[in-house]
Amino acid sequence: MYQKLMDFLENRVTPIAGVLQTNRYLQAIQNALTTCLSIMMIGSFATILSTPPIDYTTLAASNAFYGFFKGWTDFAVWAGPVLDLVYTLTMGSLSFYVAIGIAFFLSKHYKQNALLPIITVIGQTAVTLLAGAVVSEAIFNIPGIGQLVVTSIGRRDYMVI
Repeated sequence: MYQKLMDFLENRVTPIAGVLQTNRYLQAIQNALTTCLSIMMIGSFATILSTPPIDYTTLAASNAFYGFFKGWTDFAVWAGPVLDLVYTLTMGSLSFYVAIGIAFFLSKHYKQNALLPIITVIGQTAVTLLAGAVVSEAIFNIPGIGQLVVTSIGRRDYMVI
């Protein structure tokens, strides 16, 4: 049975894997995700630290882990805003980092300037964030940078735009 599995993998799966391994687009995605592993680990640790797995109030005060989980919860409450910010800057922005990585590695593969696609992705993201700010500020009636841009366009205030 084991030999049949090995023969199947060697004869059927290995040639397909070899073709996929040489695909430059899949290589760019792989390299971008590998580059972002450290960012993912930092965001994962921030998530773990901000959410204790056990609610200490469900444990008896005589339980050996009561003090540990109470201390963890107190730390999570105290450092919660910072840990949330770390999570947002890492895991919440991971797609942005991966998009930049894919653009970078594809440009390296095609032997082009690697800075141009990065600037393009950053520009597109900035426009998307600004458009989202305009829409969300209009919906929730919150003054902010989106409203400032809209009024500046209406007044033709080029210094702000």
